[in-house]
Amino acid sequence: MRKTTPHFGLPTLTFLVVANMLGAGVFTTSGFALQDLGSPLRVVLAWCLGGVIALCGAWSYGLLARRVRESGGEYIFLRRNLHPAAGFVGGLLSIVVGFSGATAYAAMTLEVYVGADALALPGGVLASVVVVLGWILHALHIQTGST
Repeated sequence: MRKTTPHFGLPTLTFLVVANMLGAGVFTTSGFALQDLGSPLRVVLAWCLGGVIALCGAWSYGLLARRVRESGGEYIFLRRNLHPAAGFVGGLLSIVVGFSGATAYAAMTLEVYVGADALALPGGVLASVVVVLGWILHALHIQTGST
């Protein structure tokens, strides 16, 4: 029997993107947007404009993926089309800000929503535990982590 490498399907990857955008975006910044923009309609219009811009970015990446048929995503796209240094900086920013930063922000937001103060925990402890627990679940079994 041939062993296959586990992979994520389209539903899992779609839910990952939606969860990151909604969890770290809509649910945590809508109050600030309402305060700055002054009306719910303006907030919805701003989110719609942001969605159109995101779709343009996705379309651009799709076109680049057709042109550059190597794995490596943004790093390869920038490296091949601009300069190797641009690929390095883009990859570094993706790791530090795009992935790690978004994960930390979502965990810290969860800590605020859960009310870590009521649990008498120092700030950042619950967020750290959630991130490490997620990492452990994903490391033990990829399907469990994705669920």
